This record gives sequence, C-alpha cells and structure tokens, in this order.
Amino acid sequence: VKSIIKITIFSIMPIIYSRYDKELNLKTYIEENNDAIDRIVDTTDREYDLGIVVDCASKDRIGQNNDLFSKCRNTICVDHHVSNTNYCDINYVEGEVSSCCQVIYSLFKDLGVTFSREIGESLVSGILTDTNGFGNNNVDKNTFNIVSEIMDLGVNVHEIYKKLCLSIIL
Repeated sequence: VKSIIKITIFSIMPIIYSRYDKELNLKTYIEENNDAIDRIVDTTDREYDLGIVVDCASKDRIGQNNDLFSKCRNTICVDHHVSNTNYCDINYVEGEVSSCCQVIYSLFKDLGVTFSREIGESLVSGILTDTNGFGNNNVDKNTFNIVSEIMDLGVNVHEIYKKLCLSIIL
C-alpha cells in the first residue's frame, strides 16, 4: 500500500535558507518538488487535515493566511516565544530557548531523526537568523552546544554566518 501525501504551502517566503549557497526561492522549490506540492488555486471551500505553524506566537501573527489556517481540522504550533498564546490543538513551545530551530532540533532528536548535513545547514540557518547572529540576550550555552553538534556533521557555520548575517540584500 502506497501512501500519498499532498502538501499545500500557503506561506510565501522570499528565500528558503536551507540551501544558503544558492538563492533558492519558493517558486524554484515548488518547481523542483511539484509532485508533492498541491498548488492553491481556489481555497474558498477547501478544508485541510493539518496546519502546522512554526515560530509564530499568536494566531494573529499568521497574517494573510489566517483564513486558510482557520480551515484546518487539526493544528500544531512549534514555537520558542514565551508570549505564545497556545492557539493550536497541539502547542509545542519551549519559551526558554533562543530560536525555533533549537525546538525543532530537540523534536528531531526525540523522534530519532538522522541528521544530515543539509538538515544541519537548515537548522544553523534558522538559529542564526532567529538569534540575530547569536546577538540576542537569550543565546546560551545550549545554543552553542547544538551548533557544535551540527558542526560535527560537516556544516560550515562560518560560511552560513557570512552569507546570512554579513551579506546585504538589496
């Protein structure tokens, strides 16, 4: 029996940081993964089985996609903000950590996910952007321990830092 999973992306991001060495935008991602992604054409009467929100402390922060999110039968929020309002059916919130990718890292560890270099690059990219290049006051030893473990995968944190934190995007 083959399971078919259709994914609908209804958040538009200008850059996906998982491949920091290329400027990979969402349009390119959709084109490369066309078989798994269901493009939204008409969402008027559509319902969704599951909506997952990441790094978003309250429902009003979802923005223009709030109407679509309201059509989800089940909702999950993964977040690190102390101010999270627990607006989803399942809320996995670690308010003491400095980035949402640290929460995702912990979830992956708990689930026994095998970390690849690509996953590590994505996580480091998220940690760097969420902490403003390790500059926020909630960055702690645990943040650096996670990054250290990710470096063991062959991830070049310095290069990611240069691309994300030292580059000026016009």
